[in-house]
Amino acid sequence: MSYEPRLLSLEGPAYAVVASPENDSVSVGCKDGSIRLWRIGYWRPCGRFDGHRGRVNCLDMNPAGSRLVSGGADRRCLVWTYPEGALISEFTGHKRQVVDVAFSPDGMHVASVSRDARLCFWSSELGWELHGAQGRRSPVHSIAFAPTGNYLIACTAGGEMVLLRTPDLDPFHVVRYPGMSVYEPSFSPDGNLLVAAGSERELVFWETETWTVRSRIALGRGGYHPLRFSPTGELVAVGVKHGVLLIQSEEGTVVEFLPVGARGVLAVDFSADGQWLITSSSDRSVRIWHLGELGVVQV
Repeated sequence: MSYEPRLLSLEGPAYAVVASPENDSVSVGCKDGSIRLWRIGYWRPCGRFDGHRGRVNCLDMNPAGSRLVSGGADRRCLVWTYPEGALISEFTGHKRQVVDVAFSPDGMHVASVSRDARLCFWSSELGWELHGAQGRRSPVHSIAFAPTGNYLIACTAGGEMVLLRTPDLDPFHVVRYPGMSVYEPSFSPDGNLLVAAGSERELVFWETETWTVRSRIALGRGGYHPLRFSPTGELVAVGVKHGVLLIQSEEGTVVEFLPVGARGVLAVDFSADGQWLITSSSDRSVRIWHLGELGVVQV
């Protein structure tokens, strides 16, 4: 493939990437504790937030694009105004580093998980914990809200995906995948599909009405596979060793492989219009792929 993505260089690895719902900027969480912003399309720096005392592990934005939440190795979750970067709340309920954060679809609450195995549900504006849950048999390490907002899914190292009603975090269903640690859950925009990666080197699609497996895709060697649905739900981007796979979600077929020189892809996200794919990797670079120029989506 002759196409070369745009390259943004950093001083260290970027562990999280999230694009604004307003399609104007992308935020990148960095090893030095900063959050860097770039203007979509022009790819010029347009902001920087500093507040974490250690690397930023995870990011998410509320649906309105007015708030950004970050979770870090310093055990804190910070909520910022966006794009101004004013710190409005801080959550300190975790005892170990935060590994995943997610805004509820109404933007009023945040769920966060940490290596202390706790799942916390808290007010985004006040930083007050409302409910908490603890993994019983194995730690929770990644989460996602259903698009309806009435439940969230918590993935564990023991091969379980636990469905919990919000806001009480009352568990009402468990999807088991024995022998496989499941992580990086992502719902399709209509909520009909859930895709997650597993430690057995495969990508799995579930139909959420019945929680039956629709398809599986082998991912090859490589321990961590960040992934994301496109805004239309037609594509899934998943990081693999030395690159990114673009997968057609309905058929479960690979439509493109985007090579990355670095061994590890750390984060992926689509722009809100679906035209851009943003990836970060272990070579201290953020790569910007224009999917229209690649012929993957219509311009």
